[in-house]
Amino acid sequence: MSTYTGFVRFANPGYPDSIEEIDVVANTTEEARQRIQQELDDDYEPGGIIAHIEQRMGLFS
Repeated sequence: MSTYTGFVRFANPGYPDSIEEIDVVANTTEEARQRIQQELDDDYEPGGIIAHIEQRMGLFS
């Protein structure tokens, strides 16, 4: 299992876009994408777009 960080972009009309970082634990990038999307659906207002996902160094235990 590794830690992945998803960078999620929120467009705010009339304001600069905001970027939220969401950390998840997953085995693959695709699994991380699914977990980030689930967290977006559960905990955030609609409109967030996953802009980038990166794997952090090391293992999460």
